Amino acid sequence: MPHVSSIKGVGGSTYDHELLDITFDVYLPLDVKKFRQYLRVTIFHEMNHALFIRYNPRQDRQLYWAVLEGLGTVFDRDYAGGEHFTRGGENFTSKVASEAELRDWLKLNLKTSTRSPNVPTDWVGMMYQVGVWLVDRAISNSGKNVIELSHLSCDEILKLASI
Repeated sequence: MPHVSSIKGVGGSTYDHELLDITFDVYLPLDVKKFRQYLRVTIFHEMNHALFIRYNPRQDRQLYWAVLEGLGTVFDRDYAGGEHFTRGGENFTSKVASEAELRDWLKLNLKTSTRSPNVPTDWVGMMYQVGVWLVDRAISNSGKNVIELSHLSCDEILKLASI
């Protein structure tokens, strides 16, 4: 099923600040309690995307998508109990990246203005991890919470992250 995580049995997409969808595997490969948890986390994640897109229309650059996914992931982690990279929960790659790997990805993608169609298999996982790292840095440096950051531009968040 497109948009459905094989781990979670649920997925979501946000199209603009007023439209998102949640898709799930009707065969519920998980127990109901776990499915409800994943559904809640996914809804929170996508709702944060809608908020950010409200103030930051979609851009075709790597760092925009990293910040967008980082905000969504930090929001679902902090407000819906999502378990991600920093908590040892399920993630999008085979391993959690080190800070050196996050910095390398960032350096490579600072020079990339658009998303490349030829990305390594672990690119999406790294993008999420870099996004979480950037958002957590911006929160730590600014004292703002993830909701306040979601009202800012991508460039303002990157500046607060001090990269």
